[in-house]
Amino acid sequence: MKKDLRTTMVRGNFGMLEWSWYKIMKIKGAMTVLNKRAKFFGKTVEELVEMLDNGFDDTITVLQAYEVYKMEQGFVWSGMNHETWVKG
Repeated sequence: MKKDLRTTMVRGNFGMLEWSWYKIMKIKGAMTVLNKRAKFFGKTVEELVEMLDNGFDDTITVLQAYEVYKMEQGFVWSGMNHETWVKG
């Protein structure tokens, strides 16, 4: 594998190699999705995230963006039967 000096390889949650630019683009994409959905509902991103935390169901794209957002905030999916987000 050719090493690119502009990026740093890190070990991801699932043992895959990911580049830091990829992670940055992933959170930017997630924030775009969440911002657009929050605007659609007339809410802030924080209010939308709180709704999702409380069990609000939305499209798969929004739920995936929510998951990326939570992981970026330092949360991990945990608990008995993996039922909640906890600060990692």
